[in-house]
Amino acid sequence: MKIRNTLILAIFSATTLFMIGCISDGSLSTVEYNNAVVETLNSTSAVIEETTTAYDTGVPNIVTEESQIDTGTMQAALDAAQLKLTAAKDVLTLVSKNTDQQAAVLAEFENYLDLGNIYITTYETVADYYSSGEYATNLDLVAEYDENLHSGYNNFIESNNTLVDTLASFIE
Repeated sequence: MKIRNTLILAIFSATTLFMIGCISDGSLSTVEYNNAVVETLNSTSAVIEETTTAYDTGVPNIVTEESQIDTGTMQAALDAAQLKLTAAKDVLTLVSKNTDQQAAVLAEFENYLDLGNIYITTYETVADYYSSGEYATNLDLVAEYDENLHSGYNNFIESNNTLVDTLASFIE
């Protein structure tokens, strides 16, 4: 009998707490949602920035058949960026109490992820081109790959900046 009364009391207490809002439904306040998204943006963009640094320091401004290019740092940066970009998808599962905020952020965040994946795919192609030594026999792709890589990076950063502006519009 005592267990039954304890169970009834526990159910009643939980129901009461839920009704007065003490038990969270898992959704985040506007500020909490912004903070979670910004944390992901900062860490993801930082790792993407590391790929550009690895490329800019590893590949000389003028590539010739005799250039010696060590792509180890580029590969390490690529691996880290792929992991971070995959983890960034967790933002898509966040729920904001402000549905307008969530809809606006998610629309651009999907674009951000798409552009990040396009950039990473381009970066992987460029890293393979240099690590295989193909540049030594086919210099024609050097300028094209360089342009594609920088353009992809700029598009990704533009999306990042759009997200920052979107998040700022929901600060009270």
